[in-house]
Amino acid sequence: MDLRCLRVAAAAASLGAVLCILAWCSAGTITEDLSAGRRLADLATRGSARGPGHWRRIGPGLPIHGKGSGDCTGCRKPVQSHDSRSMSLVDCQSWVTAGCPNALGQLQGCPDANALGYRVGSRSGEEHLCRAWLCEDAPGWTGDISWNCYLLTGNNSLSTSLRPPSTSRAPSGSRTSSTTPSTSSSATSLGSTSSSSTSSSSTTSSTTSRRSTTPDPSPALPHCYEHPNITYSLDWRAQGRAFFDDWAFLLNDYNNGASEYLNHPDAVADRVVEAYETHAIIRTGPRGRRLKRKSVKIASHRTWKYGLMGMRFSHVPWGCGLWPAFWTHAPGFPWPEGGELDMLEYVNDIPSQTSFHTGMSNRCQLAGSVINPPFCPVMPDMNGMNYDCTTRYPLQLGCAVNKLPLMSPYQWAHFPSVILVEWTPRFMKVFVIPEREIPADIQADAPRPNTWDHWLVAYYPFARSNEIFPSTCPNPQDVMKPQQLVLQINFCGDWAGKVWPLSGSCVNRVGPHFPLQCRAVDPLLDRRPGALEEDCCTKFIYDADGTYGTEQYLAERAFFNISWVKVWNPVR
Repeated sequence: MDLRCLRVAAAAASLGAVLCILAWCSAGTITEDLSAGRRLADLATRGSARGPGHWRRIGPGLPIHGKGSGDCTGCRKPVQSHDSRSMSLVDCQSWVTAGCPNALGQLQGCPDANALGYRVGSRSGEEHLCRAWLCEDAPGWTGDISWNCYLLTGNNSLSTSLRPPSTSRAPSGSRTSSTTPSTSSSATSLGSTSSSSTSSSSTTSSTTSRRSTTPDPSPALPHCYEHPNITYSLDWRAQGRAFFDDWAFLLNDYNNGASEYLNHPDAVADRVVEAYETHAIIRTGPRGRRLKRKSVKIASHRTWKYGLMGMRFSHVPWGCGLWPAFWTHAPGFPWPEGGELDMLEYVNDIPSQTSFHTGMSNRCQLAGSVINPPFCPVMPDMNGMNYDCTTRYPLQLGCAVNKLPLMSPYQWAHFPSVILVEWTPRFMKVFVIPEREIPADIQADAPRPNTWDHWLVAYYPFARSNEIFPSTCPNPQDVMKPQQLVLQINFCGDWAGKVWPLSGSCVNRVGPHFPLQCRAVDPLLDRRPGALEEDCCTKFIYDADGTYGTEQYLAERAFFNISWVKVWNPVR
């Protein structure tokens, strides 16, 4: 463990902060930048290399800064290297060939990788990121001049089995093309708007052909979860060029964030929302009012009680200062008396987790013995509330039932998936299904969630908990009032701002220096006029004079790329 970790932990103000810091240190968040790349290269020389081969550059780019063709498209299983300032292209190639030893947050490495993306950078000194890919088709390139894609060819490589693309993929050149990411899995965004711009008939056809190999749904685990005999039919969807037609654009921010939420016409004018035939984009916008940046918060006009709700995406926002969320809300009821489910929510580099919130009138404490029966996947309460979903900040946080491990925001952004919640009078289940594994029943709009246990990530058994322990969840069928779906990108505020010093990829890596030039402000506790002028997160997000490069930083990271949002009603 880095000695700096111990020093930071020793200076922490609470035991919880100490544990968080030490955990991040153990995961390698705080690294020696100048030697990490060389250490990875050294590991590569001792790794399980597949044998000699040749790395062929895809596209017309050059291996110097600002002259690349873009990262690889049409590939999957991204594995990220350490953020090392000394990892050369040769180091990167050796590391991937060796199977990605010591990969950041991915202990399995990349034993099957046959392509890589290397960041040549827009300017000198930015050459540092290395990303491994597994490509089943010959990869294309994204048009992002700060990256290059390389394919491994020759002996013992996997490239001999690749199917060539039906047409060549041209790089994006204009601002319009570089900010309209495709929702196809073959054109999955790789962390930048320009790196997700590829959209062609070849990528569509290759995606379609791979869908035919989608595995059958996994068998249910009847002893672990309830499986009611419910079928579902499609009731509502947001998709295509009409994606935003049935959403309300909300303007209020109840989280004291740095967002200036826009109405629909202004959001279109500022290109914060864009709808295409195949996908929709929700992104952050330019600076707005003082200490604010433009964004959107949209809520479905309709509400539902019970059903199956979900979103298919190829990219979600990630990065410092960001607070994206996909959640449900009960309009017309004081929060949290109407209930709230957070399906996807995170800030900075903190992993996303599902969470559920009730008030006193709809109080509900779940039974851990029901959630975690013997020989079933363990799902702890990540909020540490002993599965008590009653919420009254700052002491009562609500319950957060989640299967481990959790995924970081970066991993979510590079993990095209469908996220769904099934809500019945007895329970809620949350599923995350990788795009490559989407079952045929979803594609046919005839979903059968009883067969999705393999993809279950959260289970909230309201009724069964109350049956085992009476009066702990006394009204399970009404623990949530009719809910609307909400999508938003917020900044800083009650969460992302106050935890800035604990976000290892943010503090003193982007924005002003902490604590010399800023401090972490909790707006719920510090309401002094001008307090947010000193907040590290707010100063970075607003970036008054462009000192921190926030515009480019957000353009590369801060956007949703959504294929559809759908709701299916139960039909017995």
